[in-house]
Amino acid sequence: MTNLRWPRVASFKTPEAFRRHLAASSIGLDLDDELASPAATPLARSFEIDGVRVGNRFCILPMEGWDGTREGSPSDLTRRRWRNFGKSGAKLIWGGEAAAVRPDGRANPNQLLVAESTVAALEDPGPNGTSTSACSSRTPAASPGPTPRAARSR
Repeated sequence: MTNLRWPRVASFKTPEAFRRHLAASSIGLDLDDELASPAATPLARSFEIDGVRVGNRFCILPMEGWDGTREGSPSDLTRRRWRNFGKSGAKLIWGGEAAAVRPDGRANPNQLLVAESTVAALEDPGPNGTSTSACSSRTPAASPGPTPRAARSR
């Protein structure tokens, strides 16, 4: 195993120093000399998808949630993670966490499970009345598996 060391981006104190590093590393990336204000950055621009206006271009793609209950419902830790997704400032949560659709298909005994017995918990709004879940509302009876969907964070 090689012992390569990569410099931290924060170690470059000027745009020119970072440009020199990029050139020396044969990385074809350009950058501005001055940062735009937060409101003027391209990632701050809103857009529309499927008739829904999304407030900025920051997106969260949740990965597998392995902190559910043994029954496959979201735990307090799961709900806290979902709330933090909403607090992050990202205005789009794309799809939902990977959830098994059969108990024997779970990669971890605490992985979320989409089943008749868990769908209500997956759809349950949080204590403030806003949805904490980005999981599909389709049940296994209606679909062979969860169908990811876009959900705005609040």
